[in-house]
Amino acid sequence: MSRNLPEPPKWEAPQRPKRARLEAKIKLVTPMFGGSFQAREVDEQSPVRPAAIRGHLRFWWRALYGANYRSTEEMFAAEAACWGEAALEHKGKPGQTPDCQTAITIHISQKGSKTSYSSLDPKISDHPAYALFPFNEDNDQPQASGLQKVEFTLQLDFPAHLQQQIEGALRAWLLFGGIGARTRRGCGSMEAHMNGRPVCWPMDIPATQSGTDHLFPVLQGAGLFWKQCADADNAWQTAVNEWKLFRLGRDIDPKREFRWPDATAIREKDWQAARFPKAELGLPIVYHFLHEEHHNTTLQGSGKNTRLASPIIVKPLRTGEKQYSAAILILTAPSVTQITSLETTKSPLQQADGPLQIQKMPVRQFLADYLTQCKWQRKQL
Repeated sequence: MSRNLPEPPKWEAPQRPKRARLEAKIKLVTPMFGGSFQAREVDEQSPVRPAAIRGHLRFWWRALYGANYRSTEEMFAAEAACWGEAALEHKGKPGQTPDCQTAITIHISQKGSKTSYSSLDPKISDHPAYALFPFNEDNDQPQASGLQKVEFTLQLDFPAHLQQQIEGALRAWLLFGGIGARTRRGCGSMEAHMNGRPVCWPMDIPATQSGTDHLFPVLQGAGLFWKQCADADNAWQTAVNEWKLFRLGRDIDPKREFRWPDATAIREKDWQAARFPKAELGLPIVYHFLHEEHHNTTLQGSGKNTRLASPIIVKPLRTGEKQYSAAILILTAPSVTQITSLETTKSPLQQADGPLQIQKMPVRQFLADYLTQCKWQRKQL
């Protein structure tokens, strides 16, 4: 007895999201240090790594778009759609790459030339020592080596519907970020071209659409201050020198009466009245007391939050094909509420029981007022 068999189903290839690509040709305009498996050193063979760039792009994606989500869970899901996430037991095995993840490819065309702190002596060059001092020789470590004039091409391949956010994060990183260590003080700054055009300030900053608290630095509401300069080196020197004067406490208020209270509090060991306002500018902070019993004292955050990346970015900012400005960017960022005092050398300090409470001082507003006094141009983002 014959049977009529149904037609076999036709195989159709699975639908994958349409993908797009961005390409940027990038050149360093300030020396880079760090970024390799060895602290303070560069990898001369692979100075620029996809994993490092992915981390930078994550940060700038959050700074641009993270505040638009109603919860951290929503934000993490959106971030994972752009940049991927660590493999979890219920989501897959390590090494699996979801279709949504952005693929990053780097082609290095110029590995650059090797440099060091001594070869960048500010007495004979425009490179600012205040930004480079962590790479100088110390009691227990030699000078760090760096690289100059590295050139590479960066390619991003991603789902086409994410292009606006991917391109926004890329442009923010190219303008305000860098490669390697000390990028918030201008090291590893870049100039780039996309589609044959220079990547320059200004760029569009999306408005915040939700009322979530800022648990991380964001660009919305940030203050950008700048001064036009002759070139990238001059812009870097100008920005870092202004930052140095502020950190030293000079000319912060019109009456010339302001002094940072941190060092006095440590010398007098008066923890109940201690104020450490510079904690708002980044942690940890190492205080150097030459020829004093305190010697080096380190201040850091309490509990799990021992470190705070500085919300202040000091660097050369590209404003045209051959135009640069000294730039100081004050990000909108969470405040520090508690710190712990630690002694790194010689005798331990007598400390208060538990973490030290910070007496609030509008330090970032001090910086904004100081730069305004010094005739820097300003834009509220």
